[in-house]
Amino acid sequence: MPNDTIQERVQQFREYLGLSRKDFSQETGMNLSSIYRIEGGKTKISKAFLNILKIRFAANPDWILTGEGKMLIEPEEYITMGISLLGSGKLSEGFLKILQDPYFSEFRSYIAIDNLIKENFGNEQLEFLQQVSKIWQQGDERTRQLLKQFVKSFSEVGE
Repeated sequence: MPNDTIQERVQQFREYLGLSRKDFSQETGMNLSSIYRIEGGKTKISKAFLNILKIRFAANPDWILTGEGKMLIEPEEYITMGISLLGSGKLSEGFLKILQDPYFSEFRSYIAIDNLIKENFGNEQLEFLQQVSKIWQQGDERTRQLLKQFVKSFSEVGE
């Protein structure tokens, strides 16, 4: 059910983040009473508040204001914003640090898989892999077991 008012969308966004009003106020740098007034419709949302939500949480200001579009901005827009705020050199340094951090090994795997797919697969194979990926994300344990066997059979895929 779409939310009709700006304050409902702000509250929905905060809840999407899993934050209490107190935590949300701390994360945005606003005092708690301001968050209550915004969510209660007593205070208009400022451009500064929208900008904080966009920079800190990748919130889509258009969605907050109108309910149109997606709740979050596209990753490309967020990265572009990062380049304009930090400069390409600093952002590149940050990406390199992230790629070296073991915590982000899954992210590195996505990049490696994407490169492997682009280098080795045609359109039909890509469509097949997309279908398998959808099934995997749905939690189909039988398919997951088949994929694990596939990886064992073709060790170069698992690398």
